[in-house]
Amino acid sequence: NFTLHKLKTCITTYYDKDFDLLFTGDHATVRIYDKDLVEVRKISDKEGLNVGAHIMAINKEQTGHYWFSGGKGLVRYNWETGKVENYNAVNGRFKAGVSWVIHNDYRNRTWFGTKEGLFWYDLKSDSIKKMESELITGSVNLIASIDSSWLVISQPIGIYLLNLQKYYKTGETEFSLYNEKNGFLGIEPGQDGAFTDSKGNLWMTTGSEVVKLDPKKLKPGHSFVNLRVAKLNGKPLPFNTGIIELPRNQNFAVLNLDAICFNRPNPVEFSWKLAGDAAWSTWQTENYIVLSDLPDGKTKLQVKARIQGLPLDHPATLGTEIKVSLAIYRQPWFFPMLFALITFTGVIFLLISLLKLRKADRQSKVFQVQAIQSQMNPHFIFNVLASLQSMILKANISKANDYLVKLADLVRGFLESSAGTGTIKSPNSNEGLVTIAAELKLLNEFVHFQQLINPGKFEFAVNINAAIDQEMELIPPLLIQPFLENAIRHGLLQSRQKGLLQLSFTKESGVLIITISDNGIGIENARKMLEQSSMRYTSRGKELTLNRIKLLNQLGFGIEVETQSSNNGTDVKISVKR
Repeated sequence: NFTLHKLKTCITTYYDKDFDLLFTGDHATVRIYDKDLVEVRKISDKEGLNVGAHIMAINKEQTGHYWFSGGKGLVRYNWETGKVENYNAVNGRFKAGVSWVIHNDYRNRTWFGTKEGLFWYDLKSDSIKKMESELITGSVNLIASIDSSWLVISQPIGIYLLNLQKYYKTGETEFSLYNEKNGFLGIEPGQDGAFTDSKGNLWMTTGSEVVKLDPKKLKPGHSFVNLRVAKLNGKPLPFNTGIIELPRNQNFAVLNLDAICFNRPNPVEFSWKLAGDAAWSTWQTENYIVLSDLPDGKTKLQVKARIQGLPLDHPATLGTEIKVSLAIYRQPWFFPMLFALITFTGVIFLLISLLKLRKADRQSKVFQVQAIQSQMNPHFIFNVLASLQSMILKANISKANDYLVKLADLVRGFLESSAGTGTIKSPNSNEGLVTIAAELKLLNEFVHFQQLINPGKFEFAVNINAAIDQEMELIPPLLIQPFLENAIRHGLLQSRQKGLLQLSFTKESGVLIITISDNGIGIENARKMLEQSSMRYTSRGKELTLNRIKLLNQLGFGIEVETQSSNNGTDVKISVKR
């Protein structure tokens, strides 16, 4: 016989055998009845209950508190004080929202099944915490216990068994999954639909059938996965392939993986990395790996596999080597090295060309110095012959003959000295340079000849600082003679008084200082006399000398000429730095 007890909507009931009370959940209200079905208490929004339109589940802790769940959250109720504590998104104490099922395990932990996964109540912090697992992510519509060993949790793809003993001992969450692929045929286990009969069997409601689970026949032990590379670029490989060798000049590969396992409640997932990679690839269900730009030689490949919800005795891992044989032109360093070689060759060629140009430019300057010197020698000889001509015109044949002999010796000395001018290369080379002693010998002969053809006109004095070694100090040849000649011809010979020509050598901070001083008429008076002369000609001696000095400086010398002149004479200072 059935008796109808009218309620608006009754989704769940709970019988408290300790107090012989029946709890029912109807529209936003919990009603409690005694054994005679007399309503002894009602809990609604007036008492602070706020779980939504319907009460979805009711359960009791061993502490005596009751839990109510609904579409908006959870409520913890104290029977003795009548206190109602709401856990919902409004007050931030429970953000999951809808809760379908409530269950207490053997440790008196209260678990909650929600649309966002599995939660539990922490008495110490008085808070609702979530079971963080990548497996339990869907809606939990069923929670049940198999004695103290396993907690059964429903998911849309089947049921998970949580190893409670290991969980409470180590904190690790080890799940075993059962679905239509390995024995559990029910689809979508139902809301709060679990019951343990007198024989210990666990009965569960699902969307397709009622399922009985006999714990005695349950063997959730660990499994084993054998992982290997099955194919290379679509071609099968031997079962125990050690080194995978790619065809010559090929540095890419498509590897197909195979995981041998007789228990697959979920698809196999793979992750891999090459030697030198910092991190593993993301887990993928595709059983192939695409590798490109592999280096020449051997590269180690590591692969691991897993089946979610399938505990493994040992991690499923695989280590193998991939051998690549590339020709030299396919090596990654070939083209950078070739480019570097071409660049290096180009730079060397450019440097050689620049050196050749510099050498040619230097040689050109040497030729110019030589050309200027060749112009200076006729200029000197012309001046000497002019003096000799005046003697012959005076009919002094005997003296003219003596002078002619001395002139021949002097000209020979000038030619020998100027012959070395063309070999001057740089101040760092001694080629083409002459000692001060050799230069002075020639200068003394030149000045003595001028004194012979111009008797009594001037005296000549040479002063050399004791610190100067005449046999070691080198200078360009014929550097001083043009200045001495100018001093004699344009300064001393034009003066009415007896002249004095002085030549001095000193050294200051490594620089040789050559000074030519005369007490002649000075440069300005000499210029005026030349302008008034009827036998006026253009003298190029000074111009040639200065051009020669300019070219010598371009070859690396440091020669400077300073001139100071007045009516009382002229001073020329030549600084020579090597």
